[in-house]
Amino acid sequence: MSNLIDLLPYAEQIPLKLRAVFEQYGYKKYIMSNFEPYDLYWENRNFIKSEGIITFTAANGRLMALRPDVTTSIIKHAAMSEQPEKLYYIENVFRTDHQTKDFREIRQMGLEYIGGEQGYAEAEVVFLALQSLQTLGTDYRLNLNHMGLIEGVLEYVGAEEAVSDDIKMAIKQKNPHDIAMIAQQAGVRAEKIQFLTSFTALCGDFQSVLAQLKGFAVNETMRAAVAELEGLVCAVSAFAPSPNMQFDVSVINDMDYYNGTVFRGYIKESPSSVLSGGRYDNMMKRFGKEQCALGFGLYLGELDRAFYASPEYDADVYLYQNGFAADAVAAAVKALTEKGLRVYTGAQKEPPVRVKTVYEMTGAGAMEVAAND
Repeated sequence: MSNLIDLLPYAEQIPLKLRAVFEQYGYKKYIMSNFEPYDLYWENRNFIKSEGIITFTAANGRLMALRPDVTTSIIKHAAMSEQPEKLYYIENVFRTDHQTKDFREIRQMGLEYIGGEQGYAEAEVVFLALQSLQTLGTDYRLNLNHMGLIEGVLEYVGAEEAVSDDIKMAIKQKNPHDIAMIAQQAGVRAEKIQFLTSFTALCGDFQSVLAQLKGFAVNETMRAAVAELEGLVCAVSAFAPSPNMQFDVSVINDMDYYNGTVFRGYIKESPSSVLSGGRYDNMMKRFGKEQCALGFGLYLGELDRAFYASPEYDADVYLYQNGFAADAVAAAVKALTEKGLRVYTGAQKEPPVRVKTVYEMTGAGAMEVAAND
């Protein structure tokens, strides 16, 4: 089976290889409908962060939507159970671009661990995020943060909610100048502004950053977050130590939905993140489900662009039919394909596609007449 996979273009190999990784850890494939009631997505639009929801009216008059997000649909249909659900998916989502108004179909692959205990479940999902990036066979990095750190910092600063949102955006952009300006205009004291800008600079490997984080933990919310991160790093290292896992304070998600660890994955071939995820217990509560949940999504479209390489040739062989009967041509094509060659055949002498070698039908069968070095 692995040999067959290796014959595929690299971008097409990725879902098959990741599927094997996920199933090894007990995740089952989840298949869902492309359609959901529009209200589901509208009420949770901040979580989805969709560029636009594509809607239509069903035959019964109900307003429906093409699915702009996978996790929301999984949460809606997840059963309340004492047993955790471990699911993975390979699905498309559908969105409208705000600027061009064009419809977009986006391929995603990911997994969700619903109902698992906080410690191990989180470590497994983060480890599988690392494994997913490693499976791409490239230089990669997984950046982590904890939403409790951001919540604790905002508690310490004491800014109003509107100002807090601006500060979070400036932290996300790693912009200490804007942080200082926003906080100063909000009347935040100078020593707390200095604390904010210094905190925003935190980034790097966990061994060095964790020690610094403990120094920044000025309240119980931050101390609890640092303890959880320390435990997470220890548990993930028990799977396999990874120098590719780093702390990055700019990894921030919506606090109304996410709590705990959040993370984002990068590879050298792509200028933007190719993976993102985190713990979304708050989102589960919005659906009346008191369960822990976390997961991540991998943007297959980004990977297609990152790894796409235009082939040098469209086929290995062009076979000029030279007026021979169909059965003779078929026999010649069979002989060539049995050698593992990709064959394009036609009635014109000059090949209409890019090929390595040109063959011509003769009385003795297919004969090579030209080759491209």
